[in-house]
Amino acid sequence: MARKEALDAGPSDDGGGPCLPPAPGVVSGTALMAIGTSISPSHPILFFGQIDTPEQDGRTAVLFRYHPLDASDRQTEVGEELVLGPYAIEDDGSFDADTGEMTLPGEANAILPGVPITSTLILHGTICGVKSFYCGTVTGSSTFPVEGPITGDFGLDLLEDGRIPAQPRYGCAEDQLAAPL
Repeated sequence: MARKEALDAGPSDDGGGPCLPPAPGVVSGTALMAIGTSISPSHPILFFGQIDTPEQDGRTAVLFRYHPLDASDRQTEVGEELVLGPYAIEDDGSFDADTGEMTLPGEANAILPGVPITSTLILHGTICGVKSFYCGTVTGSSTFPVEGPITGDFGLDLLEDGRIPAQPRYGCAEDQLAAPL
């Protein structure tokens, strides 16, 4: 993980001060995004790739480049690369990342293995200071295989060694951990 130190990175959101976004380019590296939904939160959908915080219009933004991971082994990349962003990070550290309509390959479906999922999601998160874990909530809707609203949580774990944890964290609460394989 490449985390450059910078004087203007802002404090972390651990209660020790205001929540400020990091300076552009400070947070970047290999990361795992885990999205747990209200349908089956302990079996999150996993995405492996890269997070970057480029400069955009004089502010820090967030950019995600990910591949879904096969739900059966949580290691094998499946489908095409997803590029989300860049999305502006607000002065209070918050951001909204709209995925637009996308179809998750069936191999990545942890709920109904082999069945693709078509959905539109918005990640509502916070990136404060320089940390190895960021999180937030998810809202949206599914159009296939079922139609309806989706709510949930997500966790974004910057991986020092590139290894995917045995129980990825999919939300802000410390006990929001994926069921072991």
